[in-house]
Amino acid sequence: MDLVADPSGVHYNSAAWAVSLVAAILSVAGASFVAYFFALVPALRTFPARLNFVLCAIDLVWFSLALLSMLVHAGDAGTTVCTVLGPLYHAASLASIGWTAAIAANLALMVRQVPMDDLKAQSRTWAVAVGAVAVLPPLVLAFGAAWLPGGRGYYEPTPYGTCFVSPRFPVVRLLTQTLPALLTAAFAAGVYARAIATVPNFVPAEQVRRVRRRIASRGAGYVAAFALCWVLAVTEDAVLVSQRGQPGAAVPDWVVIGKALLFFGQGTWDAAVYTVNKDRFDTLASFASLSDVVDSPGDDFGSQLTNPRTADS
Repeated sequence: MDLVADPSGVHYNSAAWAVSLVAAILSVAGASFVAYFFALVPALRTFPARLNFVLCAIDLVWFSLALLSMLVHAGDAGTTVCTVLGPLYHAASLASIGWTAAIAANLALMVRQVPMDDLKAQSRTWAVAVGAVAVLPPLVLAFGAAWLPGGRGYYEPTPYGTCFVSPRFPVVRLLTQTLPALLTAAFAAGVYARAIATVPNFVPAEQVRRVRRRIASRGAGYVAAFALCWVLAVTEDAVLVSQRGQPGAAVPDWVVIGKALLFFGQGTWDAAVYTVNKDRFDTLASFASLSDVVDSPGDDFGSQLTNPRTADS
């Protein structure tokens, strides 16, 4: 694989950089589209949908930072730039993970059919979501700073052109980003499993099978999409951990290119999974035809299960 030398001594994988750049551009476009989608359709401004909107906004910031670092490093890559962009990029990724987990937690309220216009229910869910986003990034970054003498100085350019914790510290990389993502995927899967198990307690007997099937199909798709975006990032860090961060540690080319496509394309995959949903297309079609946008009374539960990342709103 063609490697491009960098003034800071870091070597770039030019193919990975190109794939990452295109993927990041598409992610920014995808997140922007979903944000516009929400702004366009008043019916999507309900409480559960707003949770998804915030997630898209976080993704927009995250991949905009990734895109900025890629473009800056394309001309003059250096660790100085990473002392600023590194922590911001890291914090945005953690905020996305935290918000994803919080949205998944909201499913518990939905299964119990707590009215989404219930102000107490909304306040409780927002408190959990905002708390996860506000607390997780500072805690994880503080952990990394405590582990790494010098703190921000340990953010370096990656083969993808972004700024992240140096491969010389693979355990920190694993613990401060990929592990939280794995825990979030497991948490979301657990929430869905629990929701399926408790459906008979909250749904009329004649609707149990339909609701369970809807939860299982959508939940599996959302969790699988999230896991797919992260699996090669975890693989990369696992390889680095196995090599103990030794100088010249090599990650297989297929892992690097695959991660470039999947990881930095999350915004695109999120937008695709979110919009490929009958409830949302029906809502947009109704709006476009100037007819009233009204959720089907029998589909309230399903209409809220539209989070592309984790399985919730």
